[in-house]
Amino acid sequence: MSRRPRTSGQLRLRTAEEITNEQTVEQLALRIWATLVAQKILGSMSALMDELIESHLFDGSDEEADEGWLDDRHRHEKKIFDEAISDTLDAYRDFTAISDLPRNPDPIIAGGIEQLKAGLVKCAIGATTFRERFSRAQLEQLVKRNLLASFKKEPKYREHVREEVPGSDVKKYGDRGCTSSKGTFVRRADYVGGGGLDALLTAGWQRVAKDRIDPVAWSHRFGFERNTERQRWRHHFLITAQNGQQSSFQLSRESLAGTGASAVRSLMQAGVRVVWREGSRKALVQFLHFKPKREIIRMPRVGWAEVGSHWIFVRPNEVITAPGMSSAKNVKYELDATAARHGLHIAGTAAAWAAEIAAPLRGNSNIALALATFFAAPLLCFANEPGGGNHFCGKSSIGKTMASAVGQSIYGWPHELADDTVGVTWAGSEAGFDAFALARSDIGLALDEITRAKRGTAEQVIYTLASGVKGPRATSSGGLRETAHAHALVLSTGERSLVDFIGPSLQEGARKRLADIPAEVQAGSAFETIPPDQIHSASKPLFDSMKRQHGVVGRDWQRHLVGLGPDQIKAQLSQHREAFLALADVHAVDAKAHPQVRAVINRFALFAAALRMAVAAKLLPWTIEETDAGIVACMQRWVAQRGNLDTAGEIVRAAQRVERELVNGLGDRFIHIHRIDGKWTPISEDDKLRQRTPELFDGYAKPDHVLVRPEAWRRYCNGFDPSDIARQFERHGALVGGGSKASKSEQVIGGSGRFYVLVRAALTP
Repeated sequence: MSRRPRTSGQLRLRTAEEITNEQTVEQLALRIWATLVAQKILGSMSALMDELIESHLFDGSDEEADEGWLDDRHRHEKKIFDEAISDTLDAYRDFTAISDLPRNPDPIIAGGIEQLKAGLVKCAIGATTFRERFSRAQLEQLVKRNLLASFKKEPKYREHVREEVPGSDVKKYGDRGCTSSKGTFVRRADYVGGGGLDALLTAGWQRVAKDRIDPVAWSHRFGFERNTERQRWRHHFLITAQNGQQSSFQLSRESLAGTGASAVRSLMQAGVRVVWREGSRKALVQFLHFKPKREIIRMPRVGWAEVGSHWIFVRPNEVITAPGMSSAKNVKYELDATAARHGLHIAGTAAAWAAEIAAPLRGNSNIALALATFFAAPLLCFANEPGGGNHFCGKSSIGKTMASAVGQSIYGWPHELADDTVGVTWAGSEAGFDAFALARSDIGLALDEITRAKRGTAEQVIYTLASGVKGPRATSSGGLRETAHAHALVLSTGERSLVDFIGPSLQEGARKRLADIPAEVQAGSAFETIPPDQIHSASKPLFDSMKRQHGVVGRDWQRHLVGLGPDQIKAQLSQHREAFLALADVHAVDAKAHPQVRAVINRFALFAAALRMAVAAKLLPWTIEETDAGIVACMQRWVAQRGNLDTAGEIVRAAQRVERELVNGLGDRFIHIHRIDGKWTPISEDDKLRQRTPELFDGYAKPDHVLVRPEAWRRYCNGFDPSDIARQFERHGALVGGGSKASKSEQVIGGSGRFYVLVRAALTP
């Protein structure tokens, strides 16, 4: 019990009955007062409510570019509300004034006044003012509850007064964000808690965007520490426009820093209709901060990636994970910044590809090598082999491009069939080839028409593609930039060989990395089973089949390899390579091969092993004997066009250059002599003049031999060891003698001298 003053100034305790009477009087007076205020403003509020409903606020119309007008309405509502409260407080300042009200037509108010009068008789608080007893916020809430009850009772309005956010398919994100078919909303004050009349239509949710922005995941880049920002953390959203069209959208986490203006700008650039209203942009940024449970680990490039103790394969549109890999709940791997045009499309079935494309082309060596390039590409990572590949060269219209297309169909649209394809032409920049190599890492690169390349940079492109690594780059702060590495196997085509196209400057390293393979296997055809007069007719149904059947086999092959895992892949590779190298035709080449030659042979062994493994996986309907024979045939054509097997390629090429220069210089760089009466004499008057200064010429030309002075021979060798070049001539039967001393004594005009003696008939014109 509490005390209350006596008239004599002494305190006494209030009884429980007195306390109850006082509380009853307070509540009755307050309820009557709030009802009076509500009645005073209800007419004005009803008119405003009508306007609000007629505005079709949430029908998605673009007639109102923003919703800032709601803030003006809210201020107008508040003015009406505040004036009504102040006027009523002035008119009925205390409980007694409320009890003295004239009879009110509202039976609830009339009955309340009678109860209030009866209650005031039992207590002494009639002169207590509302301002003394209640805070302004309490008074406002009571009036708003009264108004809310009125709107809910009125049939005209109750269907518009919502208990939940507008729209269908509502999804909530935390306590303060949600989306629906009407857009994106953030929880603000409801009507009683301080919101305007529009809060009655939204249950207190404020729309911050007219399009739906659903948070779907947050992500970070694979291989970076989780506590580093460096623009690696992102928020992922699904944007649904009001026409139902959906698109993915990403924001870097740092764009949400501060006011988040950068993030809002990005949304607007993406076509999202952001609401312009007081506080809406700040609320939108708070909504964008929501962190979903789903986590995405962004992989930096396509191809193999080691994740813990497992290896996964990253494709542009999916990531193949190992069967035994424990996948954390709500964690997904995907390629970072997937390109819309990646060429690795899928159509048809593996069985149909095998029946319509692979099986009819059995027995064709160029087809075997084309298929092998793309089956071997995902094995390169585990093969301890450098990158590289082959260049099909030969005259036009023999089927080089068709053979390459068959290999490309393993992974998607072949070049020539569409714009977005597996392969490209040689017409590109060095930077473009760098990007293409990364996009085809562990998949294989197809390049068409070597003559479209830039001659000055083609050799550098070959080195870059084969090595898979760009040179070191510096960051803006001077440190080393992160360098991506690609595992690349290349299949190129063109009418001209690399040597013919690039010229004598072509280094042996480039020739080793991209080996010239003469594609013509019979006159006018790159196919053993298709004669030249049938290539055109055979190509149309084949290309039609590749339009229907492509990409499935490559994906199944990648899944198969992921299932095998590195240890099994390496074991099978070793077994099949050894078996191929043991074949009689291969061993005969390998046994006498120079290291440069052996490097290319080892790559042929990788191709053969890949085909054997594809046959074992039931993805290629050939026999192992057929695949081996195809790779051996391609190898033999490469050997034939190369020349010597036991000599470094640069020596072979240097000897060929020396031979060309000697033949071209025979007319004016040599003194031509013949034997008359046992003596060597000049043939012509010009030769007589040359004989006066023999030291100015390279030697003598006899009817059956060419005699090259040692000092001239060294000049022709141009930095190469003269003995190495001499041995190369000797192997071809173009040098007389040889051994430890390649030069020998020969009779010429006026006596004898030491010369490199060449057989004229053995020199290539």
